[in-house]
Amino acid sequence: MDKIFIQIVAYRDKELVPTVEEAIARSANPDRLTFGICWQYASQEELDYIEQLRPYKNCQIVAIAASQARGVGWARALVQKLWHQERYTLQIDAHMRFADGWDAEIIEMLAMCPSDK
Repeated sequence: MDKIFIQIVAYRDKELVPTVEEAIARSANPDRLTFGICWQYASQEELDYIEQLRPYKNCQIVAIAASQARGVGWARALVQKLWHQERYTLQIDAHMRFADGWDAEIIEMLAMCPSDK
């Protein structure tokens, strides 16, 4: 099965957990999803927040203190290092919502746009 690597950079955004949970819940095939997440936090409470995603075995998380953050490009580069040859990559914000079967639909839509790349 072709996997989708979902990259999320979140700077103190409390919509991160609902975004990941909805991506999984509304996908046609949750087993095809893997997540690379850079969580940038400013307090112990915010660091603890990310623990809600630890039970999901398909989530890889890099937690960085907000005071150490170097911008979105730098954070995206950290997340990209978590890629494990998944066929598809989807870069999203931490505050997204999904349609039912969204994963199958975007793969079908991509197939309608053939490319040698």
